[in-house]
Amino acid sequence: MEAVSDILYSFWNALNNVTMQSPLSPSALLSNLRNSPNNRYTHAPTSTDSADSPNTDTHLGAVSGIIQDILESNPVPNSPSGAKLGPQSLSEELQAFSSAIAWSTDTWIFYLLFFHFSLLMFAFVTRKHLPSQALTMVCVSVMIGLSEQMNKVAKSHFTEFSSQNYFDDRGVFAGVFWGFPLLVVAGFIAINLVVRAGELLVVVKRNELKGKATPNPTKLRERLISSESLDTLTKLTTQKRFWFVVGLGFGFLFFTLLLAPKAAYHTGLTDRDHLDDFVKDQVVPFVMDRVPSTIKDANSKEVKPGATHNAKWKHPVFLVPGFVTTGLELWEGHECSKKYFRERLWGGTTNMQAFLTDQECWMRHLKLDPSSGLDPPSIRLRAAAGFGAADYFVSGYWVWSKIIENLALVGYGPNNMFMFGYDWRLSPKKLQERDNYFQQLKTSIEDAYTFHNNTKVVLISHSMGSNTIFYFLSWVTSRSPSGEGDWVSTHLESFVNIAGPLLGTPKAISALLTGDTSDMSPFEPMLETLFGRARRKDLFASWGSLYNLVSKGGQRIWGDLDDAEAVDVDLEVKHARQGPQGPLVTFTNVYKKNNANDNKLFDEFSSKGSRTTDETVAFLNDWGGGYGGHVLGNLGYDFTDEANSDNNNNNNNNNNNNNNNNNNNNNNNNNNNNNNRHNDKWHNPLVTPLPYAPDLKIHCFYGVGRETEANYQLKTNPNEDERSSVPFAVDASVNDARRNIIMGVGYEDGDSTVPLTSLGYMCRGGWRSREAELNLNPGKAKIVTKEYKEDGTKGSFNMKDPLREGTGSGHHVDIMGNTEVIQDILDIVTGLGDRVQDQIVSEIDEIVEAIERRTRQQQQQQQQQQQQQQQQQQQQQQQQQQHV
Repeated sequence: MEAVSDILYSFWNALNNVTMQSPLSPSALLSNLRNSPNNRYTHAPTSTDSADSPNTDTHLGAVSGIIQDILESNPVPNSPSGAKLGPQSLSEELQAFSSAIAWSTDTWIFYLLFFHFSLLMFAFVTRKHLPSQALTMVCVSVMIGLSEQMNKVAKSHFTEFSSQNYFDDRGVFAGVFWGFPLLVVAGFIAINLVVRAGELLVVVKRNELKGKATPNPTKLRERLISSESLDTLTKLTTQKRFWFVVGLGFGFLFFTLLLAPKAAYHTGLTDRDHLDDFVKDQVVPFVMDRVPSTIKDANSKEVKPGATHNAKWKHPVFLVPGFVTTGLELWEGHECSKKYFRERLWGGTTNMQAFLTDQECWMRHLKLDPSSGLDPPSIRLRAAAGFGAADYFVSGYWVWSKIIENLALVGYGPNNMFMFGYDWRLSPKKLQERDNYFQQLKTSIEDAYTFHNNTKVVLISHSMGSNTIFYFLSWVTSRSPSGEGDWVSTHLESFVNIAGPLLGTPKAISALLTGDTSDMSPFEPMLETLFGRARRKDLFASWGSLYNLVSKGGQRIWGDLDDAEAVDVDLEVKHARQGPQGPLVTFTNVYKKNNANDNKLFDEFSSKGSRTTDETVAFLNDWGGGYGGHVLGNLGYDFTDEANSDNNNNNNNNNNNNNNNNNNNNNNNNNNNNNNRHNDKWHNPLVTPLPYAPDLKIHCFYGVGRETEANYQLKTNPNEDERSSVPFAVDASVNDARRNIIMGVGYEDGDSTVPLTSLGYMCRGGWRSREAELNLNPGKAKIVTKEYKEDGTKGSFNMKDPLREGTGSGHHVDIMGNTEVIQDILDIVTGLGDRVQDQIVSEIDEIVEAIERRTRQQQQQQQQQQQQQQQQQQQQQQQQQQHV
């Protein structure tokens, strides 16, 4: 049988030789196989061959039937049977080519395609900027010239980034995925340069004709051509012609330098390919010797904590995604979207297709009705279901897949692990109103609890999913007959909060005020061309969920204007501020109205030089993103009197409880009754307490040590046409190293998206501090806080995951692939949660102490004011009595 298998292996080489020539019959093919040099069994009998051992002819006879069946089922073209062998049409060739690629495994191919798309978009956006076009043409020319060498290098090192070798000697794969897209970009630039050159020639000819018609130079200069003076136009024309010639010259020069050695080699002028030798002997060693060790380490075999974990699953698990990471599918839409039925308009390849082909249609379907906070008429987008809803945002960009994969290694699957995605655009109130989301989550948890022999459930959330879970805890407690946390105590083992912005993030406010954040600044020219600031802000303001992410706590948490100079950031280690940050926004100029009908709110809001967080939130509450002051109330939010409500609740509880533990249940009932009456504050953990659930465990996991947006320098929007809807823009001209302000944005410690205060205050202060314990954590649920600091791999490049930061990252999203985080999650869900202990590496405890000190000062000031008012009232009464 070994001989038969070897001959069958040689058969494919013989088949290749046959199909390249005229069609042969099966017997002719066997003859070709017999004479093939690849057939190691074609030999004369030797003395070692026994009489009973079959020789090669016997083996060929045994395999001839197999070959006969293969060829008869797929005969060669023009054979007597007239059947076909292999792909015959272009569609079949493309299908065969596509099937040979491991799309799900080799995600680097998608990044390569994204690179080509980005390059093409850059060429399109800069089509009127000739220097950029010339530089792009030069770069594309270099990349095309190096295609063959890159194919050879990739062939030698494919195991480092690919599951199989796509890089054959003919360069078919490299030509399709590297050379052809680059040629498309080069072709676009070439056509654009020709068109621009033609336009310039027309302008020059018109100038000549106008010059002949107006011989007087003085009068000629007074005439305007296309709103520009003749001198300016002539200067621009000369400059553009110069850069056009320079670009063509550089492109020709590089093509000559790159192709000349190859042309000399292939024509026989030289006996070696000197360009190939130069790349292989000089360039590749030079680059590889300078590759940082972090990159080499990052490209090593992936570490999977689940593969070495010493325990199996114990608790059913529910996964709750964060903001924008759940895919949204179209179930009903306008005529322009009919072809996308049950396809994703958010989170997937169809998302980009719909956006690029019909942006107006795409935005109309993604935008919610601001007045209702729900879908517009005749449009229904719904969250995708199952693990595929949020395992990847788009193909190749993972979110939950690393955690899901490691959970599967300890025994989890569809019967004990559930992804509970949701429409992240909706406010929590509207999410329950439209989709019955919290009721479904409650029922599913109860079913899992019952099915698995009354085993408690672990809730794992990421980013805004933590805010959603906190709202759910209040919602489900309000449904309890007793109004207490007995349901939570019975059904929930732990709430794992990963990078949750429990107190909001300034980025949300920036998005609502200006339509963008600093994350978008590198792509601002492209974004403005494809999707302008006014449209972005209009879309953001319709999403009720974004108001769930605005900063909470007011002056008590974020400070007032007196704290502006208290900001002190160490730029080397990027320590967080110790205490409140001061103003959230600072205006570099006063709002300029377009006309008398402009909204007076803009003028009043910018009349002061700076605004605190609570002042900015109050403005958003009145403005409603341009849709009116009723919007936030309709969405189920109440931001009024945050600090006063919290302080009053604390005082009331302290006075009523008298530190008597026997009254915990009574206090809890009072808290929950108050909680039920004010469900518009369920989004705010500074006002709404946790359920009375002594057995509940809350684990807070988040990254630190990264620059994170904290405050903004704003100016009047320079675009007058947008000013009525987008009044402000970030003033990128402001830089202040002392306050860590870069291009108009002030930074502090955090995870790149959420500031440290929002990530850690509730976990290290609000739910643990003595002042707030009786109010915000009445059951004294165990709180574990673990911070993850960068391990030095930030910015390292991984060929297998080129857009991510490695297994030790603390980035807001990349922390989902942090192996230490995954290991801690595995400990919790397998019943080993006691292993996970507090780990503090930032200054969060100092921030908590500063906030609590400020809270005590505010309480003392309020008490003094109350005493003064009482004294004044008593004096007035005494004066009135004396007068009588």
